[in-house]
Amino acid sequence: MATPTLAELAIRLTTVDGVGAAVPSSADIPTIEADLNGLHTTIQQLSLIIQSQLNTLAAQVTQLQTGLSTPISGGNGTTWTSGTGAPSGTAVSGSLYSRISGGAMTSLYVYNGTTWTAVA
Repeated sequence: MATPTLAELAIRLTTVDGVGAAVPSSADIPTIEADLNGLHTTIQQLSLIIQSQLNTLAAQVTQLQTGLSTPISGGNGTTWTSGTGAPSGTAVSGSLYSRISGGAMTSLYVYNGTTWTAVA
């Protein structure tokens, strides 16, 4: 037996509560019970699909976050890193730093050989 649509189920349930039709016979009860069981199964299957998709999305977000924290290395030793707060320490001249928590003129830094300089 096919699972009814939500509209069909709503019509059946409306008639069960006595609004718009007589009380169903005892012969209708197994059909209504089967419909509700089918709907319950469908909801469970949809929940599993949604949970699977959320897990996939969470894994992709983790990959993106990991990618943002992994330095990109240039062939000459320069790097492009990111983080919160101003950059510190030394690097190869020409290295870049993206400040995730930065604002205007405090988001991109270049190391000039002695200090980090905000350029954007």
